[in-house]
Amino acid sequence: MSVLIKNTVIITQNKKREQIHGDIYIEDQEIIQISKKPITIEADYKIDGRKKLVLPGLINTHTHIPMTLLRGYGDDMALKRWLEERIWPVEKKLDSRSVEIGTRLGLLEMISSGTTTFLDMYFFEETIGKTTKEAGLRAFLGFPLIDFGTPEYPDDELFPRCESFIRKWRKHNLVRPVVAPHATYTCGPETLHRSLEMADKYDVLLHIHCSETREEVYDVQKRYGLRPIGILKKHGLLCDKIVLAHCGWITKNE
Repeated sequence: MSVLIKNTVIITQNKKREQIHGDIYIEDQEIIQISKKPITIEADYKIDGRKKLVLPGLINTHTHIPMTLLRGYGDDMALKRWLEERIWPVEKKLDSRSVEIGTRLGLLEMISSGTTTFLDMYFFEETIGKTTKEAGLRAFLGFPLIDFGTPEYPDDELFPRCESFIRKWRKHNLVRPVVAPHATYTCGPETLHRSLEMADKYDVLLHIHCSETREEVYDVQKRYGLRPIGILKKHGLLCDKIVLAHCGWITKNE
């Protein structure tokens, strides 16, 4: 299949970050030609690109995609109360079908906004993987690891399930597995160590919430004598494999 986009503004990612006014010819999902001059090749589909931009797909680096279903539920609450009183109780009632519905809604919203890749951390990631594969988006899906278990699995099953998830998806061309310990306030040293070992074993990314709120930082420091960044550094997780979510309460030194 071929596509010709005519008379559009093309936002490039070359060293000069040039904006080119012209045409793009695409064949079998590969960009074949970009030209400031009119491209005269006949294509299966022709798109009028006037008053439009063509740019690389956007990347969302932290999602809980099925939580589209919970949007607005307790959004006036502080994080700890929100999790303990609203989110965690309702998440215990989620199943694969509800996660699929929330994922489909999230995928549609991303497609409509030009987002083509996302990094997720949630439950029922197998369902999220299948649904994302059907939609044709690119995803890095974080299998959640947390000391007290998840709505999907008890704590003693999480690491074996995570390993199975990685083995199944690690060679997929669109959906890639990620090891996702939830946070330093929900994962003790052993969980953090095992998460790093798993990521190293299969050469996959790590993803974790970090220093999201002031209360989190103070609570973690009171419990362990270190701030979240310090804990991650102590246990070797501050490496080139990790993506930290939030980091709203970090110091200049951190």
